[in-house]
Amino acid sequence: MKKLILGMLIASTVSANTIEEAQALFSQRSNTAAGIQAAQASGDMYRTLAEQANSDAAKAELKVLEAEAIYFVSNRLKNKDSILASFERVYKAADFAQSKLEGTEKANALYWYAAAQGRWGETKGILSSLSRWKNEMKPALLAAEKLDISVQQYGIARVIGKAYLKVPGEEKSEGMKYVREAYENTLTTVTIDGKTMETSKQVNNTLFYLFGAVKLKLKEKNGVDLKKVCTAFNTAKAIYAAGSEAMKQIDEAGVADVEQEMTAFFKASSKDYKKTAKLLNKKCK
Repeated sequence: MKKLILGMLIASTVSANTIEEAQALFSQRSNTAAGIQAAQASGDMYRTLAEQANSDAAKAELKVLEAEAIYFVSNRLKNKDSILASFERVYKAADFAQSKLEGTEKANALYWYAAAQGRWGETKGILSSLSRWKNEMKPALLAAEKLDISVQQYGIARVIGKAYLKVPGEEKSEGMKYVREAYENTLTTVTIDGKTMETSKQVNNTLFYLFGAVKLKLKEKNGVDLKKVCTAFNTAKAIYAAGSEAMKQIDEAGVADVEQEMTAFFKASSKDYKKTAKLLNKKCK
C-alpha cells in the first residue's frame, strides 16, 4: 500500500526526490534528539509538499504522512503547551485528509485524527476534554470502524478500546473487547534465548490489553482470562528485558515506539501504568 501511494504522489507532486527524502528522514526516527529532529523535518517536508500538490487526493495522502511524522514527535515533547500544539497540528492535518479520502485510506486518516485527539485529551485532562471525545473523537472512530477497523494494526480497535476504558460513562467491558480484538488479531512470534513466544506486532495492542485487564480487576466475570493475560505480560517482560534486538522482532521500523512504550509501562512513568505492571508482577509469577 505505501509503495502504491508513493508512486501516486511521485506522479502528482513537484519533486519525487523530495518525497523520497522525506521518507528517508522518517526512517531515521529514533528516541534520540537527532532522531526526533529527523521526524520533525520529515513532517515539515510533507507539509510543504502538500501545499504544492496539484490535486486534493495527493494533498490528502501527504497530509496523512505529515500527521504520522508529527505524531511521532508529539509523543516525545516535554512541554505541555508544545505537546498540545503539536497534537493539534496532527489532527488538523488528518482531518483534512479524511475529508478527501475514501475507504481504507479514509479509515487510516481517521485513525491519526482520533489518535491525536486522544493524546491531546490525555495531555489536557480527560474531564476537561470530554466534549471533544463526544463530538469529535468518538464519531470519527465509529466511522472508521465501519470502513476498516484493521488499519495501523487494528489501530481503530486499539484507540476505541482504550478510550472506553478511560472515559467516564463508557463501558469498560466494551473497551476490553476492543483491545482484546486488537491484540488477538495481530499476534506474531518472537524468539528470545532460543524460546519462541507470542506477542502482538503492535506494542500498544499488548500494553492496552494488559491495562484493560487490570482496569477490569483481572476478574473472569468481567471477561478477563488471567492465564492469557499473564502469558501476554510475561512475554512483554521478557522482550523488554532482552532489549532492542528483541524489540526489533516486533517492529523493526518502529522500534523507537516499542522501546518508548515498554519503558513507560515497566517503569510506570505513565499515569495509565502506575499500578498495571506492579499488579501483574504479583499475579503472573
